[in-house]
Amino acid sequence: MNEIYWMTVVGNLSTAFMVVWIVALIVIVIMLFTLLVTEGDIIEDEGGKHNFFKWLKRFFVCGVIAAMASIFIPSTKEMLLIYGVGGTIDYIKTNDTAKQLPDKCIKALDRFADKYIDEPEKDK
Repeated sequence: MNEIYWMTVVGNLSTAFMVVWIVALIVIVIMLFTLLVTEGDIIEDEGGKHNFFKWLKRFFVCGVIAAMASIFIPSTKEMLLIYGVGGTIDYIKTNDTAKQLPDKCIKALDRFADKYIDEPEKDK
C-alpha cells in the first residue's frame, strides 16, 4: 500500500513540473513579445538590459529543467501500469504453471469451438 501512495505523490510531482514549464514558457513568450513591441526600449534603462536578460535566462533555465523532469517522471497512471504489469510479467516468467496457461487456454478454446461447430442446431 505504501508503494501506491508514493506512486500517486510522484505522479502529482510530474503534473506540477508540467505546470511549471508551461508557465515558464508563457512568461518567456510574454517577455520576448514585450521586447519586440518596445523595440528594445525596455532594456535601454539603467541596468535594464542586465535585469531583463537575467530574468529571461532564469525563466528559460527553470522551464528547461521542469520540462526535463516532466518528461522523465512518469504520471500516476503510467507508474501504476509499470508496477502492475511489470510485477505480473515477472511472476509469469518465474512460474511454470503460468507459462503453461496460454497453451491450455488455446486447447480449451479449440475444443469448445469444435464442440459448438459440430453440434447440429436444435432450433431448426
